Amino acid sequence: MEFKKAISKLRFFSETMIGAKSLLFILFPLIFTPAIAQVNYPFVKHLSEDNLSKERLSYITQLSGKSTEDSVNYLKAKYYLQYVNDYQS
Repeated sequence: MEFKKAISKLRFFSETMIGAKSLLFILFPLIFTPAIAQVNYPFVKHLSEDNLSKERLSYITQLSGKSTEDSVNYLKAKYYLQYVNDYQS
């Protein structure tokens, strides 16, 4: 009788370990993938309103690999429309 209990415990342990291994296999990429940073739009607005062009451009270029490309491109376009046209006038 004890042999059957030991076998059933061993079977339960192996089944739960298979489940744990598959769960770890699924969660491992989610844990170690780099997170995409969000753009701090109020900070960008603050830099824009106070005419801090160098700081604004450095913040935008710092975001280039960490945030979505369409957000970075949008901020770059706004920057160049505001500052580059001012300097050429």
